[in-house]
Amino acid sequence: VKRQPNYFEKYNHNLPYDKRIEGVLNWLQLPFSERPKIIAMYFDATDSKGHRFGPNSKELNSAIQQLDSVIGKIVSGLEKLNLLSKTNIIITADHGMTELSTERIVKINELVSAETFIEWSEPIMFVWPLEGKVEEVYSLLKSKESHFKTFKSIDMISEFNFGKSNLLSPIILVADLGWMLSTHEPTERELQ
Repeated sequence: VKRQPNYFEKYNHNLPYDKRIEGVLNWLQLPFSERPKIIAMYFDATDSKGHRFGPNSKELNSAIQQLDSVIGKIVSGLEKLNLLSKTNIIITADHGMTELSTERIVKINELVSAETFIEWSEPIMFVWPLEGKVEEVYSLLKSKESHFKTFKSIDMISEFNFGKSNLLSPIILVADLGWMLSTHEPTERELQ
């Protein structure tokens, strides 16, 4: 059985945060039987500023202050509706960030043969060796580990709680914190 939400607002990146909060607080004023039991909201400020200006930027600090104020408005609205003590607020993030530098790049293509297909870069890289070459490429990368770790995807399933999937390459590389994995000189965008 496919379940759909009773109330849904398509994401609009340009909708002001106050309007988003107002919409949610309006839902919470519906009769109890019609009121949503779970509400999710998204605020992009820290993600957008972190990617654009970096994790140690004044712009990111301003975005954190902005979202602190936004959370304050949500709490205040819940208080006015006498719902704060009956509400669980869960704040999540989709990822963390770390400062990157052109001085901290591991060029994986310099470590493996040209026939090895490499997909995705930055902190995680999927490595697809030619058929029958998985052990050879794995051993080579394992012996060259410097600022990255080499895993077989089967080990990643338990180590990082990955599910089994044929979309996972046989070998997965994970960069050390602050390091990038790449097959080329990174663009300015990739360094953000």
